[in-house]
Amino acid sequence: MSPERFWGYSIAEVQDILKSCARIRQRQQKERLNAASYIVTELGTRIGIMLGNKEAQVGHIWDYFPSLYQEEKEMADQMKKEAEIERVRESRYRYAAMHNSRWKEVEDDDGDTDTTDTASSDTSGPAAVH
Repeated sequence: MSPERFWGYSIAEVQDILKSCARIRQRQQKERLNAASYIVTELGTRIGIMLGNKEAQVGHIWDYFPSLYQEEKEMADQMKKEAEIERVRESRYRYAAMHNSRWKEVEDDDGDTDTTDTASSDTSGPAAVH
């Protein structure tokens, strides 16, 4: 602020400007402390994981600063959903392939065996009723 502008302001305006500067400095200080706190917390969590803490979970930056990283969180959630859908799709495809191969084995086994002897002397199973 130039001296000419300063001397052109009233006392109340100068007080408002000084209070505004103090609020800006306080906000900047809080931002620096939040960033430092985030770094310390993340380092502690990651070191805990490396040392074998199975309960520790790596956080994301949007967990600490949700209003600043809302878009990134939404994008990450969308990507996570898409990956889960793809994982389920692949799992079902593998299950269907396994089921089809077992079904084909059963069909092949039915064609190879002789099923003319239907009366069996085995009475140990629940299907053997005399």
